[in-house]
Amino acid sequence: MWNKKFNFITILLIVIGVCISFTVVTSADTTNFNSDFMEGTFVGHVDLKNASESYMQSYEDSQNKITYNISTVDDSVSLMDIYYLQGVMNPTKLTINGNDWNIYISEAIENETGNILTIVICQCQKEKQGYLVYVIFDPDSYTGSLDTNSESFVKFIKPLLESLKLKETSKIPKISEEFGMSDEEFQQQMEMVRAYKNGDTSALDDTASSSSSSSGDTYWASSSSGKFHKPSCEWAQKISSKNKVVFHSRDEAISSGYQPCSVCSP
Repeated sequence: MWNKKFNFITILLIVIGVCISFTVVTSADTTNFNSDFMEGTFVGHVDLKNASESYMQSYEDSQNKITYNISTVDDSVSLMDIYYLQGVMNPTKLTINGNDWNIYISEAIENETGNILTIVICQCQKEKQGYLVYVIFDPDSYTGSLDTNSESFVKFIKPLLESLKLKETSKIPKISEEFGMSDEEFQQQMEMVRAYKNGDTSALDDTASSSSSSSGDTYWASSSSGKFHKPSCEWAQKISSKNKVVFHSRDEAISSGYQPCSVCSP
């Protein structure tokens, strides 16, 4: 099921959908937001760009060229274990206002422009659900390296984490269901992923080849968006079953009016 050659660039989501409940209040220097699962304050003027699902939203700071994606899942630890296969590892641990955050910093190449984007993933797992904040910096938004002591982190990310209130919600997407598995099947797969993390490099060989043969040349899209994705795209996995549209070729998806996802580049 897992492909250990996943490209990290498949992490992010760009969709267009119907907005649901949210609150955004902007002042000259900060922007307050309030979703079902998280509320807090961004530094700068930040606009909501997508809230088509109750468990994730996307925001954009066009002046500072920063994108924020926030989401919640039942098991963010397992999700980060999957990201490990994409090269996302060695987090910095920070405790802020009683929340234990793992801070991952990596880079990805933007498919359309070839620009190198710096991506910061902030992950926090509570008893009943996990929380994720993705911060994507345009290459023009900062200079030098980025770490938890750098100017960009201290100016934009740390104040955001300090402001956050993490809420328990009743509707939490299960990672296993998003990957189309039973809980038992998912745990079996995660045992292989964790074995791989612990040094057993052969642990995923069989599942990787199985995934390749089973997925074929199919593509997934959501009926509420205009993009289609590779099935291996992590955000394609978040398409709900009622909205999922499956195409058996790239041409079929394009002829049906869908555009390629600029993140996973199908």
